[in-house]
Amino acid sequence: MKKTLTLFCFLLNSLSAFSQTTPEAKAKASIAKISDNTIKAIKPSDFRNAYTDILNLAISRAPFLSMKDLRLGKADTARVVLINEGGRSGQFIYDPTDTTSPDDSAMVIRYGARRYKRPLQEYVTPLSFGAVGDSATDDASAVRKAAAFATAKKRTLLIEAGYVFTLNSTVLFGCNVDGYGTIKTRNSASFTANASNMTIKNITITGKHANVIAGRGLYISYASNVVVDNVKAVSTISQGIYFLGGVNIKAVNCRTAEQRGEYGDGIYFGAATNPSAANCFVRDFQRVGIVFEQGCTSAIAIGNTVKDSYPAWSSQFNGGIWGEKIKGAIFANNYIENVRDKSLTLSPNSTTTAGKTYSYIVSGNTMVKSAEGFGFAFSEDQILNYSDNTTIDVRRGTEIGPCLEATLSNSTFALRDSSASWFSELVRFVPITTTGKKTKLTIDNCKNYINGGAAVLITNVAAHKGDLTVQNCRTGNWAFLQQPVTLEGDVNFFNSNADFTVLGSTQRYLTNSINATFRESNLKIDKTNTLLLQGAKVEFINCNITADSTSQIQFGVFGAENVRFESCKIDKVKLYNIRKNVTKLYLINNEFTDYQSEGIFNTVVVSLNTLDVRGNKFSSTLTTNAPIQLFNGAVNTAFGINSFTSSTLVTQFSPKYDFAARLTNTSTSVPNKTSLNTSYGGYKGGTKVVYRFISTGARSYEKNDDSATSDWEETIYSTGIKSFLP
Repeated sequence: MKKTLTLFCFLLNSLSAFSQTTPEAKAKASIAKISDNTIKAIKPSDFRNAYTDILNLAISRAPFLSMKDLRLGKADTARVVLINEGGRSGQFIYDPTDTTSPDDSAMVIRYGARRYKRPLQEYVTPLSFGAVGDSATDDASAVRKAAAFATAKKRTLLIEAGYVFTLNSTVLFGCNVDGYGTIKTRNSASFTANASNMTIKNITITGKHANVIAGRGLYISYASNVVVDNVKAVSTISQGIYFLGGVNIKAVNCRTAEQRGEYGDGIYFGAATNPSAANCFVRDFQRVGIVFEQGCTSAIAIGNTVKDSYPAWSSQFNGGIWGEKIKGAIFANNYIENVRDKSLTLSPNSTTTAGKTYSYIVSGNTMVKSAEGFGFAFSEDQILNYSDNTTIDVRRGTEIGPCLEATLSNSTFALRDSSASWFSELVRFVPITTTGKKTKLTIDNCKNYINGGAAVLITNVAAHKGDLTVQNCRTGNWAFLQQPVTLEGDVNFFNSNADFTVLGSTQRYLTNSINATFRESNLKIDKTNTLLLQGAKVEFINCNITADSTSQIQFGVFGAENVRFESCKIDKVKLYNIRKNVTKLYLINNEFTDYQSEGIFNTVVVSLNTLDVRGNKFSSTLTTNAPIQLFNGAVNTAFGINSFTSSTLVTQFSPKYDFAARLTNTSTSVPNKTSLNTSYGGYKGGTKVVYRFISTGARSYEKNDDSATSDWEETIYSTGIKSFLP
């Protein structure tokens, strides 16, 4: 405390050469209080008050001058001078060690050999260099000088709140920038950073003057480790915030609006490594909200809101978040609304990626009221992981172009404008055509709440090569539409729903690929459609195949070589034209119900190499069934036991003697061997007939061999006794 008291007394004595004034009296009183030994308790506030009073005394002793007065020597011998000159106001201190610094009317003022300097603070303001900040005066020169000084001294350029600094020409800077003021650009001018390792935050950039948008935004040119934080860029020609080149460049918490012109983007990244946009709000742009292009590597867009695009310039397009000619990307948790073209787009371009494989992650995004949702194109060697996204009220949900592998999972497609007659598909699949390559698309656990249109469209591209897997899509319709050109790959449909009745009345392909497998799925077929089935191998395993009225699956012009229906329930569906180019047919453990008058097949099945029919159940409530002609002309046949709900259906099964049947007889009389052989002697051994209405109890009779005079084994249900009839 003694050292502090001694210092205060020294300061007071150094200022006591002038007459007694109120500031001096207050300072002396404060010193006296803390030096009075009779006061036992001196509080910290007493020291603060003493310091404040001495400081006020010092200020009162420093002359108030203009810069002109100081240059004329009116400071006399004063070491401290207060300049009172608008934005240039401030304290200047005489530096006896400096006799060479030029007078810049901002940081140094010269009188003869004396240099008075503004104390160097953390912030440098353009006001100190003569800027007016009235939104009308051209402050470009002052801002440029302030930026140069801040860059040289490694200080922060302060764009003060309440001021609008107008730039009629471009200003370059290489320092940190802060403040809540505004930079207004005119005549295509920009505010451009050209150095690395800086932060630009809290300022506003506008290019509008007298209601005319003519100025550009914030530009960062070939600078690395730059963060643009909480910057607002509005009403600019071309991009609001523009990054070109550099490494580790970021736009966070920024806002852009009303970007106009051919390149009217909200935030733009070009030819950069590790560029990112996070938590930004971008709206009212004429081209794209957020852009990554020109070879960007590892682009990141997370948590941004992009909405309300402005009609595109001439032949340009609108997009929400766009990645073109880039190497790897993560687009996550973004919200895109009311964009005239694609909400999200990734177009890596094989030239840019040069045969290398990069990963692209699109996750947790929401796309609303836009023409299209997501697009992935020009990406032959690339891998896409598209998960947990929601697409609402769009024309097309997702387009997957030629790529190496794409997985769409846990995503939702919902709603659409009822007046949008142009609504098409949820997923457009454009496989690769390059020789030796194949696109693998998997759609897993996705939900479709949209009625109408194809869920998946496989485009009509010659020599396209790809595998399509749809699995665990149990919510909504996941019917896919194949075009006349054969897909050189496989289709796998597992544990999903497909309603083909929404595809219209023209001829469609249920499958037109090398191999197709449907497992544990629900398939609905429309009577007005002709669903063609073509491929080397087609399997339906444990499926429900239904129709509202009698319908048909047609084995198309080229048919299918190997066809299997196993453990399926098939209702009101006819297999049509199966004799054409089908070499193997397996019908195993299926249940056929209510097939139409021609039976299950429209004509005699011929030219089969292998026919395996066993364990099936045939039943129908229709009364006009014609004989079911199944296996004439087959080379190799294998028949197990098939069941029929009535003898009427059996008599219509031609030729019936090739089947071991399961039959029901409604007679109330107990049959004998002769009567059984008279009715059923033409059936194969193993045929079983149940008499349910015998007065003494139900009984069943099983044929022992294939002959027309076979023995029959009787089983009495009430006792379980088995014996051969005499």
